Amino acid sequence: MPESLSTDIRFRLRRLIIGSLILVAAWPVWSLSVRSFSTSAGCHCDFTRADMISLHNALDFYQLKTGSFPTTEQGLKALIKKPTIAPVPCNWIPIRKQDSLDRWGRPYAYRYPGRKDPSKPEVYSLGADGIEGNEDDIHLDNN
Repeated sequence: MPESLSTDIRFRLRRLIIGSLILVAAWPVWSLSVRSFSTSAGCHCDFTRADMISLHNALDFYQLKTGSFPTTEQGLKALIKKPTIAPVPCNWIPIRKQDSLDRWGRPYAYRYPGRKDPSKPEVYSLGADGIEGNEDDIHLDNN
């Protein structure tokens, strides 16, 4: 067998092995993601949690720019429009373009300071029934 043909076969074999290893490594992640989105209720909860993570990231950026989180009275609207309720931040910039709604079409509830950790804001959904304080409320720490 010529040397160049042998090198070509080794190269292709390596590519095949590496590709197979990537597929084997990715399979559990793909499998879990498909399973978690398979039920309707689970789907709503997963997407709602993803939205809440996005809102928390936006709030972290707001705090970085302005020095504090929006108050409960200012709410999540402070990410869209400059607050008119004190404390009005001087370094304010718009962070989001529009209100975020949960999967049931309602705005997320917001509280700062938070009940569990007063140094952090709380963003949560009132769930399918829209009533605060019962089992279908969705918080990021509910797993």
